[in-house]
Amino acid sequence: MTSSSKIDPEQVLRDIRTARREGRLPYRFSPRQLAKVCPGPSAAEYASFLHRHRVGNDHGKVACFWRRADQSYSLIGDNWQ
Repeated sequence: MTSSSKIDPEQVLRDIRTARREGRLPYRFSPRQLAKVCPGPSAAEYASFLHRHRVGNDHGKVACFWRRADQSYSLIGDNWQ
């Protein structure tokens, strides 16, 4: 993939939920961790994607993630802690 705009948000959310259920992704994760368990986009592309889809984004995108003080992200509504 050459651009974060080519990331399919619905597919990423499905992949994250699956990885969380299977224990392959921690509750709080970094773009680098996400790139390891959901190959395709680079960590930099995932960083942009997560930033644009976080609570409080100013891009007009649907918020799907909490951005934590330690710069990690977690999925809104994730109960698999």
